[in-house]
Amino acid sequence: MPHNRKVEAWTSEWYHGAIFCAWALWARARLSAGRYWQRARGLRAAPPAAREFSVTTIAGPEEEPLFQQIVAQFNQTVPQTMWRFDRVPGTWEDLSSKYVAQIAAGSPNDAVRIAIIQKSSYVDRGYLSDLMPFFERDGLKFDDYLDGAFKDWQIDGKLYGIPAGIYNMALYYNKDLFDAAGLPYPPTEWDTDAWTWNEFRAAAQALTAGSGAEKQYGMGTTWDLRWVIQFVWQNNGDFVDANHSRATLSEPAALEALQFVEAMVREDQAWATPAATGSDDIDELFRGGRVGMYMDGMWQMPAMAAIEGFRWGVAPLPRGKASFTGLYVDAWVMPTGVKDPEQSWQFLKYMTTAAPQNLLVDNGALGVPILKSVAEERSGDLFKPLSPEEQQVWLNASKYSHLFPYTRRWDELYDALLPAWDLWSIGEIDAIEMAAQMTAVIDPILARE
Repeated sequence: MPHNRKVEAWTSEWYHGAIFCAWALWARARLSAGRYWQRARGLRAAPPAAREFSVTTIAGPEEEPLFQQIVAQFNQTVPQTMWRFDRVPGTWEDLSSKYVAQIAAGSPNDAVRIAIIQKSSYVDRGYLSDLMPFFERDGLKFDDYLDGAFKDWQIDGKLYGIPAGIYNMALYYNKDLFDAAGLPYPPTEWDTDAWTWNEFRAAAQALTAGSGAEKQYGMGTTWDLRWVIQFVWQNNGDFVDANHSRATLSEPAALEALQFVEAMVREDQAWATPAATGSDDIDELFRGGRVGMYMDGMWQMPAMAAIEGFRWGVAPLPRGKASFTGLYVDAWVMPTGVKDPEQSWQFLKYMTTAAPQNLLVDNGALGVPILKSVAEERSGDLFKPLSPEEQQVWLNASKYSHLFPYTRRWDELYDALLPAWDLWSIGEIDAIEMAAQMTAVIDPILARE
């Protein structure tokens, strides 16, 4: 058969074309497979999404940046987690309402700073986790912290909170108003005959001037039993007895102190109250220059440090039959039902360390730091911009401190005593009747404890 070159050329072209197509399909398949495994390896190598947690407490606008900074620092120490700060504006009662609602819903914040006023009722209701197993497991030692810092948060071998700081109360005073009235500044020593109820009342009278919306008052404080009770303690009285079994406001020591306050409010008209000023924010009146002396706690230091309109200082509370000031040790707690107790504990544990406590000192916040090493090393930096002598007012306050007798039914008690307190505030009843009405509602509640 004769040789056909056209057929041979076509056959050769078809053969090589088929080989090329097969190779192209194989290369494409391999490339696709490579891309698949590359994506798969990339997915396996990608870091997992950070788990989110939250910490909350009440805070004013001037305090929020500090808590944000603490949380930001903590986030740098914990991989694969992301914490945020949720500010609660308002009062401790506002925070308590939120806390209780979240517990009931099974979705609490992962760490919370609560006031000591809530401790007893929260423990009684099972709203707080026991931190002692974590504390002991990680080798923390109570001896590393200031004496008594943890005392009020330990019950029957259990630990319910990490103290946020140690607070007391004292007097903030307007030096410019003292100068204008020709008054010497109060002393910086506690428990002195130079600063008794008599000197305190006379100073308040001398600092009071004017009338109406621009009236200047000699004295003011948050108008609440938990603030006014400082005077009851100074007269060796109290709100309830040591066993929390009955009210004691109608007893002579307590009643005499309440009548002393009543005289400054009604007779002298030298004590700024919401009824007299039309404002619950007596601290704002002080910062605005309308109150000569303002009784409150260390927690007001950041706000006071921002004052620019006048010179101010800090002095001890006046002495009655004794010298007393309130002791307030709020704490960071782990609510029951948190989604990851170990992560919650890591934040609480962090708050016991030097880094956040130094940050608190830098900002003059949360009172005296609980870590001994920080309290000792930074003693000269505490409570700036006060003078060294005025810094000692705060540092020495704990020697005269008194714990408010919060009971397991404090929330119920507080609501029950408010009607009588409000009537006294507006002058509808006197101190004797107010104490009697409080006793009538308090004793049945205490009987159920």
